[in-house]
Amino acid sequence: MVAYNNLSWGYWHYDFAPSISRYKWLEPRHMVHISDRWAHDHIDDLQSAFFNGAGFESWENIWGIWNQMTPRDAESLRRIATIERAYAPLLNSQQWEPHTYMQRFGVFGSKWPGSRRRCGRS
Repeated sequence: MVAYNNLSWGYWHYDFAPSISRYKWLEPRHMVHISDRWAHDHIDDLQSAFFNGAGFESWENIWGIWNQMTPRDAESLRRIATIERAYAPLLNSQQWEPHTYMQRFGVFGSKWPGSRRRCGRS
């Protein structure tokens, strides 16, 4: 059914190493929107979204209850969005390589190879 369902919500548990979106792994065009609507700190959510080349749902107005993002999280989201918009064609790559080898312990990266250029992230 992944071919018919092109969007899903991601409510994830965060371990030391970032999780991989199974749906995006199977179908790179699938878009996961990671969200933790009641959280006050979105760093783990933003890192997982960036690692997976996925979307993030800020959801600041939760059915009339205001849960504003912190200035740090809002700036992180702005920077991630700028990078992902610049490299949008690569984020659908069939050759997506999550957990690409990184030299430093605790640093995790994904690679989205393209036809003429590469986009690596950590």
